[in-house]
Amino acid sequence: MTPETTSWSDPALTVGRTFTDPAAGVSITPVSVSSTGALVSVTMSEPPPPACAPAAPTVSMTPTQPAGVAAGSTVPYTVTVRNNDSSACAAATFAFTPATPAGGRPRSRCLP
Repeated sequence: MTPETTSWSDPALTVGRTFTDPAAGVSITPVSVSSTGALVSVTMSEPPPPACAPAAPTVSMTPTQPAGVAAGSTVPYTVTVRNNDSSACAAATFAFTPATPAGGRPRSRCLP
């Protein structure tokens, strides 16, 4: 707890010195020490707010009809987007852009 070093060999915090942990929002200062006890000042402060940790969203699509539909049918889908940013981030807006796969036309999968 000696503020000037990071060594484990000098852990004592002497009278009048202060150890501060800004992440925890705490400061500890020994005021007096005797053979019968110690008087220690502990100051708590508000820790800094957490940082925003942005993350890629999760997108999933689910058809609202069973797998078998007639050729040329329109099949509605439910699209779900999950914002995976940490709670410290501001709200995000997501925009969708339709795209056609390579080859120029949508592909479908035929099931037996």
